[in-house]
Amino acid sequence: MPIVIERVEKRFGAVRAVDGLDLVIEDGRFVCLLGPSGCGKTTTLRMLAGLEFPDHGQIRTGERVLSDGDTGRFVSPEARGIGLVFQSYALWPHMTVAQNIAFGLEVRRWPRERREVRVRELMDLLRISGLGDRYPSQLSGGQQQRVALARSLAPGTELLLLDEPLSNLDAQLRLEMRAELKRLHERLGTTIVFVTHDQLEAMTMATDVAVMHEGKLQQYGAPMDVYRRPANTFVAGFIGSPTINLLTAGDRTTGELASSVLRWLSARRPGLAARTIGIRPESLAIADVADANGRWTHRADVEAVLPTGAEWIVRLRALGATLFALTTRDPDLRSGTSVTLAVDHASIHLFDEGGSRIDEPTPAPLAIGARA
Repeated sequence: MPIVIERVEKRFGAVRAVDGLDLVIEDGRFVCLLGPSGCGKTTTLRMLAGLEFPDHGQIRTGERVLSDGDTGRFVSPEARGIGLVFQSYALWPHMTVAQNIAFGLEVRRWPRERREVRVRELMDLLRISGLGDRYPSQLSGGQQQRVALARSLAPGTELLLLDEPLSNLDAQLRLEMRAELKRLHERLGTTIVFVTHDQLEAMTMATDVAVMHEGKLQQYGAPMDVYRRPANTFVAGFIGSPTINLLTAGDRTTGELASSVLRWLSARRPGLAARTIGIRPESLAIADVADANGRWTHRADVEAVLPTGAEWIVRLRALGATLFALTTRDPDLRSGTSVTLAVDHASIHLFDEGGSRIDEPTPAPLAIGARA
């Protein structure tokens, strides 16, 4: 059954943490609530879990109302059939792995044999077989997280809520657990709602991303749709690493360069009313003037070349604005080199005075083919 969040508001004193949120999560989806600290994503998760009550609006699964801020209707957390994994995992330190996993089943009075079978199933599924007699203090961070997941999944929950569970892990473990969570979702088909501020986690794991800012939903859709067609300048700037190049006409630092691009675009699209443009670093090419091929071009100076291993980030300066380009080939450039920038019109994102998207281009990333 879909999870429906309708006109939900939540205040903490004068602060409106969640502001008129409307969101439908279809059955079996892996949804990431993504946004910076204070955007309302964790408060939304806690309202789904029943740990917070909305001031206005309704949360329901199908026709079953879980919370209604206007009528006071409320289903307690334990009656919602929801699994919740906290950032700290919250494992019982005096219980073994097997006892932690079985705890919820004991509370529900499952027979002993059935509990033992379920615990073995989950330990095999989460690849922690052989750890049943250990205590949490004897486990690595990744192992603790797997135990917390197994405990939440044990009763057969249809909805799993994860509150930044990877933030305490090192980079290698985070990578492994992203792959593990995605595998679990594909295997079980459980609806998962995952809170994170890490866009890489959202892009690599989720079937749908809900980008939030200041308590409001900014955009909801498949990760690559959000990346390729950001709804506004906030989403464009928040999704992507390196961040998108945003240039605004009239801005003190980027205005001159933005005007140059907008004049070029206006010659091809009369009546264009855009004020801000966005260019992804991978769409910004460095080429000879003769190789422009109908693209917008301008001279720029290389300020730095930053190798990351598999990619190179090139920082450039043109008409007072700083730009970043990205390539998977060694550009063989040095600081101070003068080059020509080029970008295809289909790779330019356009935004109006208020920052909302006014165009739907299909980005066509261009590789850097640089010559000093």
